[in-house]
Amino acid sequence: MLNNFVNYVYQPATPGVYQRTPGSAFVAPDTPQARYLRTFGGIGDVTKFRAPPPPSVNSTGYEAILNYVKSQGERNSTVRKPFDTETAFFWRESSPIQWNRFAHQVIGNRYAKDVLSSAKFYAQLNYAHANAAIAGWDSKGYYNTWRPVTAVRRTDIWLPSKRNVSNPTWTPLLDPTPNHQEYISTHATFGGAAAAVIRAWNGGKDEINITQSTNATGSPALGVLSRSYTSIKRAVKENGDSRVFGGVSSPECPLKDATNDTRFIFSLRVMSVARLATQLGERLWRLLTRIGTSSRHTKESKRHHAETAKNNGPCETADSQANRKSW
Repeated sequence: MLNNFVNYVYQPATPGVYQRTPGSAFVAPDTPQARYLRTFGGIGDVTKFRAPPPPSVNSTGYEAILNYVKSQGERNSTVRKPFDTETAFFWRESSPIQWNRFAHQVIGNRYAKDVLSSAKFYAQLNYAHANAAIAGWDSKGYYNTWRPVTAVRRTDIWLPSKRNVSNPTWTPLLDPTPNHQEYISTHATFGGAAAAVIRAWNGGKDEINITQSTNATGSPALGVLSRSYTSIKRAVKENGDSRVFGGVSSPECPLKDATNDTRFIFSLRVMSVARLATQLGERLWRLLTRIGTSSRHTKESKRHHAETAKNNGPCETADSQANRKSW
C-alpha cells in the first residue's frame, strides 16, 4: 500500500543534485513509489530510519571522495586492483536474490525438517529486505543526490578548491549507472539488513564457512565466479564496496583533513557505505523482532541514534549533528 505518493520532479541541475543518468530508458528515477510503501512488520514511519546527511559537495572532504570513485570506478582504471574489479561484478546481481542464496548457504539444511522455522527465517529475511528497500529509497528521495557519472562529466568548475575534475567521456565500470539517486546505496542496505537476520539465526555469530557463486554478467563477461567467506561482515563490506569499485556510488563518508593519499582515503572507507547500511539494516531487524509497546520502540530509536553518534568518527559533521537533534 502506498502512503501519500508524490510524483518526482527534477530539480535545477546544480552541483550535487540528482539528474537523469546516461543510458537510462526511463524519464523519472527508477522505483519512485518505493519510499511511499507501507513498511512490513508494523515498524512504523519509514522516516524514522532515514540515513544521516551525505557529505556536502561544498565540504572540504568531498573532493577526495569524488577523486577516489573517479579513479577506482572508471571502466579502464589503472589503479583498481583485479580483485576489486571482480568484486564489482561478483556483487552486481540483484541484491535480494544474491543474499537469499547467501542465507541458504549459511543456514544450509538446518531447518530442512522444520518447515515452520524455515518459513519464519525466510519471511524475516525478506521482510528485512523489503523494509531496507523502503527506508533506502526514502533517503534517496529525501537527499536527492547525484551519481558519480553526473559529477565527473559536469564541465564547469564547481568545487570549492576551483580544481577542474571534469572528464566528459568518463565511463563507470558498471555501465549504465542505475537511474536513481545515489545516497544511500540500497544495494549496500540490502546487504546490511540481510546480514543482521543471518547473524541472528547463526547464533549471533559472525563466523561462517561457505562458498558463494554468481554468474557475473556485463562487459567483460566473467562467467561464473565463486568466493569463499568465513565472515558475514566481510561479505557485507565487499557488497557495499562493490558499488564504489563499479563507479556507481561514492564512499559515503566526509574525509576530514583529506589528502590525495589514496591509502589514507581507503583506510577511512570502513566508515562508508557498508557501515551505514549495516547500521540501518540491524536497526530494522531489531525493531522487526521487538515490535511491542511504543515505549520499547522509543528506547530502540534512541539507542540507535546514540550508537550512530558514538561510531561516526571522521564521518561526523555539523549537518549530521544538527540532524540528530531532530531524531
